[in-house]
Amino acid sequence: GKNGWWKEVYRKFKESNTHPDRVVASIFSDPVFVDRYVNPDDFMWGIYWLASDAQNTEGKISFYDLLTADELFDLWQCFNAVFYGQHANYAPANGVHLQNAANLLNNIIDTADEAIAMENPSAALRFGHDGNEAPVIADYASTASMYKANGSKISIKVTCPEAMTFLEKTTSGLTISNKGEGLYEIEVNNATALTAATTEVIAQNTTAGAESRNATLTITWLDPIPAFTLGADNDAATLDGSNKDQINVIYTSASDNTHKYVPIAIAVTGYKGSTIAYTGNTSTWLNHTESPTEIAEGGTAAIEFTQNGCGNSDETADITITITSAIPNGGSRTITLKKQ
Repeated sequence: GKNGWWKEVYRKFKESNTHPDRVVASIFSDPVFVDRYVNPDDFMWGIYWLASDAQNTEGKISFYDLLTADELFDLWQCFNAVFYGQHANYAPANGVHLQNAANLLNNIIDTADEAIAMENPSAALRFGHDGNEAPVIADYASTASMYKANGSKISIKVTCPEAMTFLEKTTSGLTISNKGEGLYEIEVNNATALTAATTEVIAQNTTAGAESRNATLTITWLDPIPAFTLGADNDAATLDGSNKDQINVIYTSASDNTHKYVPIAIAVTGYKGSTIAYTGNTSTWLNHTESPTEIAEGGTAAIEFTQNGCGNSDETADITITITSAIPNGGSRTITLKKQ
């Protein structure tokens, strides 16, 4: 609220980052006049807002020239802090600011749906200050997902008008290549070095005095090896307690009238195009009713067996399913069905 504890914290922060002596001395030659009639902090902030608002006029004078880059940054971070606290995803606000944007977001979605439904090209024009837009985008951050496999790549766009670099301590296991015009390619060169669930890649402004102006990209690592789940409809098949890739089939149960018609269902997930190969799945102790050879566009594949219709109920050899990731260097997973 307006009378919350943050007011005093912000006042002290603003005071510690407002340094008016230089700019006041550069404009006023009479220190007595300044002492009697000028509030240095207010004067400096007045210049800052004059410079900011003058951008919206047709005049060609830039008042920003009255302030140094460091002074501009210090004043900007003061306003940015209070702006963040009052409009963005500030944790102590418990989501109030984001909720304020719900109606606007719903209207944007509804308007887009109407435009899509129209036969003719459509455009919806909106005007809004940053204070109106901030809650709508406040929950967005620079994030990406990559497969944890050598050769996995993504491209990113970095906007920084000044010199910048990526901090070496944040790029372990990665190669970052400058492709020009702000485009960078991030490639995994050592997947074994990526031991955490996420990696924060930090781009640092290298301009003298601006080293604290960083941008962070959080990469979430995805396992390139395909995964699977065993359906629960046929309880004659269960996952082995010590081998997560082994399915034990109690054959006396699988063969009875309660289970023989119920599919043993294996749902595979992974990157589209990952190949699926089978061994021992024909003329054997289970009937292979669904046998896809690759993971589909949606990233899934459904494999099914039933005991009904099996080729040879006396067979005992394992049935194996090997799923090879379509991700380069992504590895493979072999599922084994054991008759017990």
